[in-house]
Amino acid sequence: MRPAKTEWKLVFDFRMLSILLLIGMVPFLVGTWWLVSSYREFSLEAQGNTLAEVAEMAFNSLNSFLENHVIKIAGLTEVPTLREAIEKSNLDLKSNANEAQKKIEAIEARWRNLNYRSAELQAILGNPASDFLRRYTKVNTIYREIYLTDMLGRTVAATGKTSEFQHLKHSWWKEVYTENQQGAVYIGDIHYHEDTKTYLFDIGLPFLDSQGGVMGIIMVGLDAREIHTMIGSLRVGFEGKAALIRSDGSVIFAPGYSFLSKQPFPDMQDILKAREKGKRFVITQTKPATILGLNSQSFMETYPHLNWMLVLSSPAAKVTESLTNLLRNLVLLMLAVVLMTFLIALWLSHTESRPILEEDGHFEKL
Repeated sequence: MRPAKTEWKLVFDFRMLSILLLIGMVPFLVGTWWLVSSYREFSLEAQGNTLAEVAEMAFNSLNSFLENHVIKIAGLTEVPTLREAIEKSNLDLKSNANEAQKKIEAIEARWRNLNYRSAELQAILGNPASDFLRRYTKVNTIYREIYLTDMLGRTVAATGKTSEFQHLKHSWWKEVYTENQQGAVYIGDIHYHEDTKTYLFDIGLPFLDSQGGVMGIIMVGLDAREIHTMIGSLRVGFEGKAALIRSDGSVIFAPGYSFLSKQPFPDMQDILKAREKGKRFVITQTKPATILGLNSQSFMETYPHLNWMLVLSSPAAKVTESLTNLLRNLVLLMLAVVLMTFLIALWLSHTESRPILEEDGHFEKL
């Protein structure tokens, strides 16, 4: 008797494959989505806090820079040569104030046309105080212009010819002098100076007499390049860059901007809203999204004319780039898992469908 020949065929169990895929992939997908989303938010927040901390340190550095120059200029108000020049000019007020005013009006009328050889200009630029100021600016090159005024705002000494002889009408002069004659510190915003062809910011301080009253004023024009260098050197991870702007959106310094640029700093509404709410950083709504770190303090608390803001920015895409790469790798891993699951299901189906007894040629002889 010849036993029947056993034949088998491959049976692919799609139900088993589906179950295995669901069991393996659903938790993996849910877990992957949760992990990536959580770490994305964490990374953006961490970068925002880092930018805000650097902005705060930059504010302190810039504030210290201004304070140091105020102290340095205050030292000039104690130089005997400069004090003597102011005291000598103020003697006119004790003799005949009306005559002094007539002289002021006469000199002011022809001031712009005076050349350096004129007696009036030589009396100012050729005196020992002016000579001292010129030598001082050669050593301290950040000081591009210095001049002194007396109690009437007349130019007493200067490193060069000033735009006007009398400065009494200017708001900065009135602010430094003050009505109660106690004196105040003035720091002005950065501006373009025609005479020196540079961008300057002014610092004005009073000369105080022995009674504590104001007897004159020193005005110093400082080159703004050191501020540019200070801000431009700030770097933080993920391509973070610093910008010094005003609260109206005009740019003092920012990569890709210049003083002549009229283009406002982007995302000012987001910045101002964040400042109002006391937030240290904000992620812009515009595309591409940017993380902006802000300094919490205000320059205007100390210097009313400096409505400056420090902003450190970083592209949000750069912060989450590593997570994007991680997600891509996880997707590849998921595809590998799917392929592996398919192969395992295929092998299991092949194994379970194999006959228990293999066909043997000896059965034929039996």
